[in-house]
Amino acid sequence: MSRRLTIFLLCLFCTTVKSFSPSCQLKVWPCDSRLVSLRSGNDSHNRHPRLSSLILRLSDNEEGEISVVQRVRVLSYRLALAVSALFISELALVDSQFLEGTGLNLDDSLSRSCLPVAAGLSLVLGPAPQGAIKVGTTIFGATTIAVGIASNVLSSTEDPTLSNLAWKLWVLSLMVVSIREIWYFGGEYKRECGITLFMLPLMLDPNTIIPLTIPLCALGMDVLAAGKVFEPCEEDLKQTQSEFLTK
Repeated sequence: MSRRLTIFLLCLFCTTVKSFSPSCQLKVWPCDSRLVSLRSGNDSHNRHPRLSSLILRLSDNEEGEISVVQRVRVLSYRLALAVSALFISELALVDSQFLEGTGLNLDDSLSRSCLPVAAGLSLVLGPAPQGAIKVGTTIFGATTIAVGIASNVLSSTEDPTLSNLAWKLWVLSLMVVSIREIWYFGGEYKRECGITLFMLPLMLDPNTIIPLTIPLCALGMDVLAAGKVFEPCEEDLKQTQSEFLTK
C-alpha cells in the first residue's frame, strides 16, 4: 500500500515539476515565434482562432489572470500540503495515544514512509522567487523525495540510518514551506505556520521527540491545508501579505 501511494505521489511530481519556471509556459508549443505571432494579432491569429485561444489560456493572458499551467501547479502544491497534513495527523494520533482503549490500532508506517515524498513535493511545487531561492528549494525538495523513496526500498530495521535521514529531510522541508507561507501571506495571517516552525525543530530526532510536538505540528498543518481552500490560486504566486482578505 505504501509503495503504491509513493508511486502515485512520484507520478504527480513528474507531471507537474516542469512548471517551475515561467519559461515553461513558452514551451507548451515547440516554437516560441508561433506564440508571439499569435499574440501579435496578425494573419495567423485570424487563421487559427481556436489555436490562439488555447495558447493564450495556457500562457499568461493580457488581463493578468493566471494560466492553466500555473493553476495546476498551485493546486498540486495544495494537494501535497493536504496529504502531508493528513500523514502528520496520523502520526499525532499514534503519538498522543488518543485512540488507546478504543480497540482501534493505527499503524503509522504508511505515514512515515510517504511523508518525505509528500513534504518534498510541497517544497518542489511551492511557488518561490526565481533564482537561487527557487533552485535551492527545488533541489532540496527533490532530494527529500529521492531519499524517501530510497528509504522505502532499501531501509531495514537493523540499520535505520536512511529512514532517520528521510525523517529529518521532511521535517526541514516543511519548515521551509512554513517560512514560504509566512513570507508570501504575512505572519499575522499565517499564525499556524508559526506553530509548525516552533514544533518542527523539536521533531528533528525521531528517536527523542518531545511529547505533544507532533500533535501541535499536525494542528498547524491541518489549519494551513484547510485555509488553502479559501485562498485564490493567484495569491500563491505573488507576495501580497494576504491583501485579498481586505478587499
